[in-house]
Amino acid sequence: MAQEINLVQEIAEEEIKKGVYKKKLNLATLVFVGTVLAIMLLFFVYWLVLAGSASLINSRTRDAESRILQENRKEITRRALVTKLDEANKLLKTSSPYSLSITKLLTLLNNSKATLSESGITGSEFRLVGSVRNSSGFKRLADDLNSPEMTEVFADVALTSLSSSGASYDFVIEARFLPTGLLTELQGDQLPQ
Repeated sequence: MAQEINLVQEIAEEEIKKGVYKKKLNLATLVFVGTVLAIMLLFFVYWLVLAGSASLINSRTRDAESRILQENRKEITRRALVTKLDEANKLLKTSSPYSLSITKLLTLLNNSKATLSESGITGSEFRLVGSVRNSSGFKRLADDLNSPEMTEVFADVALTSLSSSGASYDFVIEARFLPTGLLTELQGDQLPQ
């Protein structure tokens, strides 16, 4: 008796097993490839975020640098102005105002009994034309112009002309104001505004 061998069933079972394994293998491969692609996509997105953050940081840095440079220019200008104001303040504190110098000069002329007929100021130079009644008045005028108090205010005092007309003496005196002098009468808080 011959037994029937059904090879189809064995082949069919093997093929079914192979098909199930193939499907599982294909599915596992797809899951693996999908996972790898997802990971790569995440890395790409992360790289894009980092690149965007880097460009944002770079633009903020450039903005901050430009603001700092602008502020730096302002600060340099402000410091230069403060320096100039300090220098001007020093000059104001150390220079004798012309009005005080002229007041001293007028007091000097009154003390020597001199009469002014003409006076003029050009820049820092001045010219006095006048007369005194006698030689003692002229001597006092000359001595007072060369006194230490007046040398703080005037420089290069010169008698350019002296003539006698009867009992009086006519004179022409030229001098210049010192650009900086010592303030002996005014203190720093009493400077004219």
